[in-house]
Amino acid sequence: MRIIEARPLHTTPDLLGESPCWHDGAFWWVDIEARLFQRLDPGGTYQRWNIPERLGCAVPAADGTWILGLESGLARLHLHDGRIEFISRLSHPPGQYRFNDGKADPRGRLLIGTMSLAAPVPTATFYRFDASGLSPLFGEVGTSNGLDWSADGSTLYYIDSKTGRIDAFDYDLATGTPSRRRVLVASAPQGRPDGLCIDTAGNIWAGHWGGWAVRCYSGSTGECLAEIPVPCANATSCCFGGPQMDELFITTASKGLTPEDHATQPGAGKVFVARPGVTGPAVHTVHL
Repeated sequence: MRIIEARPLHTTPDLLGESPCWHDGAFWWVDIEARLFQRLDPGGTYQRWNIPERLGCAVPAADGTWILGLESGLARLHLHDGRIEFISRLSHPPGQYRFNDGKADPRGRLLIGTMSLAAPVPTATFYRFDASGLSPLFGEVGTSNGLDWSADGSTLYYIDSKTGRIDAFDYDLATGTPSRRRVLVASAPQGRPDGLCIDTAGNIWAGHWGGWAVRCYSGSTGECLAEIPVPCANATSCCFGGPQMDELFITTASKGLTPEDHATQPGAGKVFVARPGVTGPAVHTVHL
């Protein structure tokens, strides 16, 4: 197994960094607990947007706005003035569920899941959002997390972090429907898989909560091929980016750490960058 080094970016540590994305020549990500949407360009210019609710993800839309998965629903963020416009609301009472990770599929639909904030059993849901509205695809979800597609769009890779697995589905691009769920990675070497992305070779790169690393798995066999250690326990997600799409950006978390934890986890909450020797595809955008 290859071991790949990562270096920290000079960013303020996040409480819960997530949803990394390279789009329009810059790196974008969220801090869920600080309620921040953030942008950093290659020249070092940093911007942030304060969001009124915790945001599980931010997904670029084709019209230049961003779709946010919030505690109470889905919203459109207009970057030029910070205006937030709700486009769908969760029907559950506040405090039971919130949206977590989501991405656009190759046809521009948004696939996004929720996580349970109160129930001890998996009662959350994985949804599709398109011009027809919000449609449930399957339930009995614990913490809906990373997702991405194979190059031809025929396979959806998916993580429910409560299971500790990485699963694969057949994916019908014509309808946006996943089927034939199966286990690809039954368990990680350490920690639980969190957010993920796919490289152009068809392999999976996944952050690991409690795993001190991002790990690469074969998209066909699930074999662990490479590891990128980080100096903190909770590597939350990753994405390919940079001018040549050959850099892997890694988000991490510092939420819940004690002073003693911080002393042993100097990288907690920082963004890291590695060069894994492969490239990643451009992100899909939402078309509504």
